[in-house]
Amino acid sequence: MPRLDRTLSAWHSKAGTDAGAPFAECRATGPCIHAVRVRVQLRDEALHTCRRVARADMAVPACALFPCSRLGQFGIDRYHAARHRGYTNQHPRISMFKTTLKKLSPYAVICGAVLQVAPLWGQVRKLHTRDMTRLSQVQVADYLKQKDIIFIPVGAVETNGIMPSDRDYVSPLAYAMASAEETGALYMPGLIWSFPGTTVIAPSTIYLSPGAGTAYLKILAKSLLRQGFRRQVWLSSGQGPAPLTVGTLVREFFEETHVPILYIDMDTYLPKLKLAPDARSKALYGAHHIAGRIEDIPLKGDYGAKESEAAGAIPENAGLAALGKLGMSGSLAVGSWIPDVMAHGGRGPMLPETEAERTAWGKQGADQIRAIVKQMRLNDAMEALKQHDRFTQEVIVQKFGKMLPGVNDSR
Repeated sequence: MPRLDRTLSAWHSKAGTDAGAPFAECRATGPCIHAVRVRVQLRDEALHTCRRVARADMAVPACALFPCSRLGQFGIDRYHAARHRGYTNQHPRISMFKTTLKKLSPYAVICGAVLQVAPLWGQVRKLHTRDMTRLSQVQVADYLKQKDIIFIPVGAVETNGIMPSDRDYVSPLAYAMASAEETGALYMPGLIWSFPGTTVIAPSTIYLSPGAGTAYLKILAKSLLRQGFRRQVWLSSGQGPAPLTVGTLVREFFEETHVPILYIDMDTYLPKLKLAPDARSKALYGAHHIAGRIEDIPLKGDYGAKESEAAGAIPENAGLAALGKLGMSGSLAVGSWIPDVMAHGGRGPMLPETEAERTAWGKQGADQIRAIVKQMRLNDAMEALKQHDRFTQEVIVQKFGKMLPGVNDSR
């Protein structure tokens, strides 16, 4: 007879056959007919491992042993029956049972598995989405026991002519969704408001200054860090002035917390992949397909010719044009505003003829985005970010701690 069966049988013979005996109730038949009621304290890192084992093998006798070498000593808090029968910790039955459980460490006793819907220490719903905002507190907490990665897309709402005004948010959102899927991580949507740049003259553009945007994002980044998301990846795509806010955020956050987080500006990163000319030809449609917003893309004929163009001739800014030819223009180089609400992002876009074609373009573009994300080798990047963080804490901070800004700025 296995050791557990011998131990429990000996205990049952003394305590389990009495009506209302402490710690046990007759519930089933088989090698062990008693479901032991006991509250155990488990180390966090062992909980997920044992829960996984319990889920994988539910068709077991009422009491079963699962080895878990990382479990610490079982801690017995209180006993159900003792509260009703007045037994104290000095009672022979209690002392004997505590000793028995200690001898069984480091094993987890899963009791009544065939009789209960969930394992003894609970069951967490499988992730039904990687959108952090749609998960329960229990799901997020369980995820953080395994990983600390989160992707955060940042965009802006501004005029894009006849195209959706949140286009520059949907694009990084799609990359974040695909990245989370690729790495088994989460993403956090909703950061749709940031500095729009040159388009503030349009009624569809929402303005937020660069400084206010950075301050807002920094508050969120620090909140995520406290929650347990140490490896944060901030994304932008199609938004020229995004580095003014997100790039500044990443640097200031590091100076203040000494924790490196990552910013990927897809506009400057994608050329490094040396993609084929048509590798992202339908990426805009793919982004809206992945985000579930494909219907936001208009079809050809949805707008008349008059509504699709500027009301009149667009005045030319000769000086800005000359700076552009010299490579000295853009939101990060010189301040400017567009001279017409239709002068940004929406002049003569390629539009699908039918809904079917729009859907086909969306699927094609979604495949392109997912292929790009695979080429980014994000799993390698996340491991490298962890190594960089460890080096920063164990070498740089330890060696130059007193000289570093941030936590020492109060000197």
